[in-house]
Amino acid sequence: MIKRTLAAIALIAASSFATWDKFPVLDQGNGQAKVGAQYNMQDKWSQPVIGIGARYSVITNLEIALNLGYVLWTDYDGDDMKADGLTNPEISVRYFLPMGLGFFVESQIPLGNEDVSYTGFAFHGGAQFSTKISDMVSFGSELGMAIHTEDDDNYTQGTVLNVGAEGDFNLGMVTPFVGLDFYYVLTSDEWDGEEYGNDGDTGIAPYIGALFVFTPMFSADVRGTYGMGDYFGDENVIVIALTAYINF
Repeated sequence: MIKRTLAAIALIAASSFATWDKFPVLDQGNGQAKVGAQYNMQDKWSQPVIGIGARYSVITNLEIALNLGYVLWTDYDGDDMKADGLTNPEISVRYFLPMGLGFFVESQIPLGNEDVSYTGFAFHGGAQFSTKISDMVSFGSELGMAIHTEDDDNYTQGTVLNVGAEGDFNLGMVTPFVGLDFYYVLTSDEWDGEEYGNDGDTGIAPYIGALFVFTPMFSADVRGTYGMGDYFGDENVIVIALTAYINF
């Protein structure tokens, strides 16, 4: 089902409905902007996406963020599916306690093109935990839940639980990282009151990449994600993403 495929890829995509990262927020008064591009692939289906975002710590330990994405085109086996345009804007808030425990709430607002975005509201909330194991190694983790309201087609995406962890290895100017996200469908999708019976579907999405720090102001990362399991549909999903960051 195309709606499930788009929703699944949105969760693992770098610029769509995923927390900024699994690590503590910036210091008060500091911010970061990003611009990125990613390529989503599944069997004969492909989709390039560009995005921008910004986050800012308004007070100690409290961060607000905004992400916007744009689908350039959607291709299936060489045919243009005429699905492109703005994705739903995402607004998020994260708060971290000094011991490395954080909480987040984010929402997608249905203002994007209905051909590439869910046309109901979506909310994602949960907790994160991060710790610095050594001067070189940092660990971040997340437990979250995504819920959705009914869209314009009387379709309601089921509630999804996500659990993830990431390890970063600081080598100076380069920080390789590796992570894994797990997804579990708690409640089935519904269309006009009819359930699809996909509750219990699972998916895993391991990823690997590296962050390159050029100056205290400029950095960039590249990552590859591989989504597997019935949660993602009949075929596995590959997402390749490149993101540049500017600190301010």
